[in-house]
Amino acid sequence: MKKITFLFFFSILIQCAMFAQNQIIKTNPLGFAFGNFNAKYERALSESTSLLVGGNFYSRKIFGVKATGFGLDAEYRYYITNRKKPSPEGFYIGPGVSFDINNLKDVETGGVVNSGGSLTSLGLGATIGYQWIWDSGFALDLGAGPQYTFAVAKSDDVDSDLDFSGILPRLVFSIGYAF
Repeated sequence: MKKITFLFFFSILIQCAMFAQNQIIKTNPLGFAFGNFNAKYERALSESTSLLVGGNFYSRKIFGVKATGFGLDAEYRYYITNRKKPSPEGFYIGPGVSFDINNLKDVETGGVVNSGGSLTSLGLGATIGYQWIWDSGFALDLGAGPQYTFAVAKSDDVDSDLDFSGILPRLVFSIGYAF
């Protein structure tokens, strides 16, 4: 049994060594300042493509409203500079999707009025950017693009929903570690 366990872990170690720096774990450090705790994982699928998935949890007060919620996002990236640098490093473009659920509560009324609601959104967008990976494994990802967002807001006080949609910016700033 010990030999089987050793061979299993040894084969995983060899496999990881064969594909050096094809995975990245990263975060947006600016989000922490605003109560947004986030993490992303990117894995190279080939020399020119990768898949990125992420999630976040946030709890913050904005304009007297306490917003708490979570979000999930995914992005498929095509690395244009794959001949010089294999993915996930270099200049990239790609489509992405995001989904967020928020609970809202009016906290500025001093607790006299218990007003609140929820906001759910779905975003479809595209990103263009550049990702650097240093020999130490440190990774920096910068990018931007448009995102079309569909959102539905429900209020505890009003029976009707408020639907809205429009184009919003999709911004990328992440640091992390490639392995």
